[in-house]
Amino acid sequence: MPDQELSEEDWMRRIEPALERSMQEVSEQMTNAAPVQRWLRSASYEAAMQASRQQPGDMQAEAAAYGALRDDLREHFASLARAVRDLTHGQGRLDVKWRPLSPNYTRLYIDFGLDYEIDLFVRLKAASPDEARRALDAAADALPRSEPFPNRPNERTALVALDDRQLGVRVREHQADPGRRRTVTLLPDGDSAESDVALDEAPERVVQHLTPEAGSRVDPQSWM
Repeated sequence: MPDQELSEEDWMRRIEPALERSMQEVSEQMTNAAPVQRWLRSASYEAAMQASRQQPGDMQAEAAAYGALRDDLREHFASLARAVRDLTHGQGRLDVKWRPLSPNYTRLYIDFGLDYEIDLFVRLKAASPDEARRALDAAADALPRSEPFPNRPNERTALVALDDRQLGVRVREHQADPGRRRTVTLLPDGDSAESDVALDEAPERVVQHLTPEAGSRVDPQSWM
């Protein structure tokens, strides 16, 4: 039976504040909700049992069990799936990270269909340098406080969205003499990364990528 305890508005209030801070926090807010915990206790173990009835290590059986679990999640928590879609402008989709050998560690997350990991999601209110700077600041605020290692900078990656356009924005903090320095890498869809963009130039470059003529447009159905 689909869960009726949390409405789409309830879910939006629960996860929207965390989107610009940490996708890990978003995952925790979804996973730790009482209705989800009740569902996971049975559904995750049932999927593991289904997979275990086949030959050990049968990847097809595990894939089938995962697919059934994911579909059941989206049906059971349709209000959450809609909240995720609306909050991400259709660019993210509710999914489950299932561990068949440790089903108690299964968790929910938002899948953006990208080949790199997203640490936070920022929706711009306008294609302006000030809004782009806000997204860059959010990524910078999420950087680890620890000292970066030589040749291994601290980094956080934001997915910056404006309507149906998106751009990966990676802020890196390097060890420098003296102190630290930060650079930006832009990750447009279907194009080469633009590395080592200076902080003072980055807002304008973000806006340029997100304008209708140059931005990356996403068909929400293209990868789902």
